Amino acid sequence: MAKKKNKTKHTSSAPVMTQAEKQAAEAAKKKKKRTGIIAACIAGVIAVIVMVLLGSADTGIFAAHTNAATVGGVRVPTTIYDYYYEQTYYALISGYGENAESVLGSDWRDLVISYADENCRQDVAFYTEAVNAGMELSEAGRQSVEAAVEEMRSKAVENGVEDVDRYLAGSVGAGCNLENYRQYEEMRTLADEYSRAHRDSLTFTQDEIDARYNEDPDRYVMYTFYSYYLEGATQEEAEGVAAQIHDMDSFNSAIRDFQGEDAPEVPSDTCLRHNLRVGYVNTGVLEWIEAAPRSEGDVAAVDYNGRGYFIVYYVSKNEDRSVIDSEVTEDLRADAMSAWTNEILDRYPIEHNWLGMQGVGAYDR
Repeated sequence: MAKKKNKTKHTSSAPVMTQAEKQAAEAAKKKKKRTGIIAACIAGVIAVIVMVLLGSADTGIFAAHTNAATVGGVRVPTTIYDYYYEQTYYALISGYGENAESVLGSDWRDLVISYADENCRQDVAFYTEAVNAGMELSEAGRQSVEAAVEEMRSKAVENGVEDVDRYLAGSVGAGCNLENYRQYEEMRTLADEYSRAHRDSLTFTQDEIDARYNEDPDRYVMYTFYSYYLEGATQEEAEGVAAQIHDMDSFNSAIRDFQGEDAPEVPSDTCLRHNLRVGYVNTGVLEWIEAAPRSEGDVAAVDYNGRGYFIVYYVSKNEDRSVIDSEVTEDLRADAMSAWTNEILDRYPIEHNWLGMQGVGAYDR
């Protein structure tokens, strides 16, 4: 019988730590705990600071030391951005009052910010380009800024606030004052002068003008006529006025008889005479003009969406090519300006500073 082999028993146990290793492990454990406590404290302090800042978003201290955005790397202080927001807010929202949300949706504030962004972005971009080109405000520009500042002073007084800084802080945003309002106006004015200077420098050859005209001659058909809008007039009233008109003198008297002494002088180049491209003529008026061959002195009462009537006195179709060339040039200039503006704005993206934006428009919340 074969003998059984004795099996050797193998035992295992954790390695024994030396005293030095134990002390090192204990120190590491304490350090880790201490680090965690410090991190928690730092996080707590940051949270408190953020809460304090957000809670004080309506203070001038907060607004004066934050940037609402950067435009192509250029910092835009919250106090400057506030002016863009305020202008957009009143232009777009204030007319709706309590109905703003029902008309524009609950994200109406985002809509205001999007328009304010575009205005701010373009001004900052053009202003920066102007400064880089060594351009300064013209004398007319400086006078315009001073006039705006004085108008703001007067506006504050009219609203019962002698301190214009306090008025701006209350009506525009915390931290807004006459100093940063002046900066805002200077930036806008120089940006506008830079844009206009480039626009005025654009010239086009006759070949370029002819080429654009020949692309779509009908676009540049122009009619000369006088018109006066009789708001709220009935068809019978309007046709009664039209029936009295045989020349420009009778046009004037017929309108005055209907409107009373408040009506302006009718044959006025600034108010009533039109020399318009077809794209700018009221649809109803254009349909009447083109419905039949017209001669100078033809008169009509043209309905305007059931709300009143235009009294129209036809003069002529414009055949002056120099006038047409001027219109074509304006289209060429508009296209060139659009391309130039887009090329600049591509270099000036806008990025919001989350913290700084918390102080924007706080008064409308």
